[in-house]
Amino acid sequence: MSQDLPIHAVKGYVDWVLEGLLDVCGDYERKYGRNVVQLEVVRERFQKEFFSIDAIGRSPFLRQCFLKPYGYSGDFRTIDMIYRNRPAPDGVVTHVERFAYDAPACRAVRNRKEFLKEKVREEKCMKRELSILNLASGPAREIAELAEEGTLDENCRVINIDHEPEAHDYAMGLLNGVTKQTGIDYIVEDAYRFSLRKDNLDRYGAQDLILCAGLFDYLDDAWAVRVLRALFALLREDGILIVGNFSHENPSRTLMEWFADWKLIHRDEETFAGLFRKAGITDMVIEKESLGVNLFGVAGKGSTVKPFPDDAA
Repeated sequence: MSQDLPIHAVKGYVDWVLEGLLDVCGDYERKYGRNVVQLEVVRERFQKEFFSIDAIGRSPFLRQCFLKPYGYSGDFRTIDMIYRNRPAPDGVVTHVERFAYDAPACRAVRNRKEFLKEKVREEKCMKRELSILNLASGPAREIAELAEEGTLDENCRVINIDHEPEAHDYAMGLLNGVTKQTGIDYIVEDAYRFSLRKDNLDRYGAQDLILCAGLFDYLDDAWAVRVLRALFALLREDGILIVGNFSHENPSRTLMEWFADWKLIHRDEETFAGLFRKAGITDMVIEKESLGVNLFGVAGKGSTVKPFPDDAA
């Protein structure tokens, strides 16, 4: 097919087929989604057939999502594939991956990186010396890009924490060629252990800015509150905590769950803000990236952010 049709026609056909499949999957879920067991059985059967399609099975991105080589969805390689936004140069596979990378969820992940970078720039403009802790840092591409542009200089200290050792090796590789990197550290530790430690302040020190972009998409409410308390305890009095979570209005949810077996814990603004209140954090505001798919809870200890209305409001 790809040899007989112009590129734009092939892309149009691929988009038409994939959009049609998404419609079928979405319709089925709306009709039968209450039967969770049946839904999972049907979804697994669909995925088996879906990945038997040559152009799907050859997609490095979809294969990484579906096979979960690190045992979980959204690993550091998957996230950095989304950041780089470069479909595999492989005929029809190129158009399959372009369809995926153009989905609102993937665009929101790229927006998330830019959102965090801008927050770091804002803080650096106000503080010559800056201490940053980045929990569940993954590829930490935002840190590498900030170092490369000079925002993160010798007066900055960044601690990247991730449970996956290979994520740190990968992230350090992104710093190749960046000269001012002496203040960037990588520590292997999982968020659960981090949240239970009593000596985090001694281990990591007080922080001006704490980032946690994608972890809460996988945490239930109880663990999310524990992690929030642990992170908030590390803030300086004028520090800022920024935590991300996918909104329940994510229009790519069907694509992620059916095409990539990638399931998240989505939250609306009130539910997300409620986690902060349960953690004893009242000085916070909800922000969004431009698509509104990713929510950000931005919190401080003083009058650094506008408080979110409480339950009585």
